[in-house]
Amino acid sequence: MKVAVLTTSYPRFAGDPAGRFVGEAVERLRACGIEVDVVSPQSFRHFGVAYGGGVLQNLRRRPWLVAAVPAMLASFATAARRAARDADLVHAHWIPAGAVALATSRPVVLTVHGSDLELARRAPSLARAVLSRVRLVLAVSSALADDARRLGAREVRVVPNGVDIPEHVGEEGEPQEILFAGRLSGEKGILELVQ
Repeated sequence: MKVAVLTTSYPRFAGDPAGRFVGEAVERLRACGIEVDVVSPQSFRHFGVAYGGGVLQNLRRRPWLVAAVPAMLASFATAARRAARDADLVHAHWIPAGAVALATSRPVVLTVHGSDLELARRAPSLARAVLSRVRLVLAVSSALADDARRLGAREVRVVPNGVDIPEHVGEEGEPQEILFAGRLSGEKGILELVQ
């Protein structure tokens, strides 16, 4: 089986935090014997829109980059069609990559992440057009799965980002400690955790 993975965030070098969870998922697929071709900003022109703080944050910080988005998407689509030419499946990460994936004429699985909520609120018609046409939506949380269904996704499954669990856990600290791993934004639930 061959899978083309489309993403706007993917590790560029060892230790790069950008899209690390996508990179780890790709490595797990490859370890299972699945051939994976990754289409990321390393394989198409992103005009400075990708990396840094991520697409949405880059556009917020430098609004003039919005003018480059159509050219970036065209470059992304060209690279995606090339990679998907002999793929059995296209797996896209984030709704915009899902739109690009639909242009490949291959079956599409779309994983939605937290920033997709923000995009869906700002561009609900785009989100509906993509979510209603992909074969399967994977959501990293139940809340995202509910949002995807409300926006027209036909089949949705919750698949949280995985972590390796250590074989042994150390003794509890005193006082007890809690580790939060995530972006500090409202939808991540950090305030509820503190409460």
